[in-house]
Amino acid sequence: MKRLGIALIIALLPAILIPAHKANAAMVCAKRSDVIKRLKQRFDERPTSVGIVGENLLELYTSKQGSFTVVITRADGVSCLVLAGQNWRRVKQKTPQP
Repeated sequence: MKRLGIALIIALLPAILIPAHKANAAMVCAKRSDVIKRLKQRFDERPTSVGIVGENLLELYTSKQGSFTVVITRADGVSCLVLAGQNWRRVKQKTPQP
């Protein structure tokens, strides 16, 4: 799971590091409350993971049907859809034995 998290961050780094005015041209952005509402209504996606990247909030939204969306919320409260996909699966981790 740790590898998946690192891979996801590396994959998202270019989008996170793009200045806000350039990011708006490439991504769909709106008020955070509107983005969350839309993801819930349209795809039944709910937040499952969060993290802080600089001054931005990175969130992963997933549904029981397997759809997922990665959202970045800037300090000004604007959220941008970074990527979305299908077939998201949770990986069950085994507890290490002493």
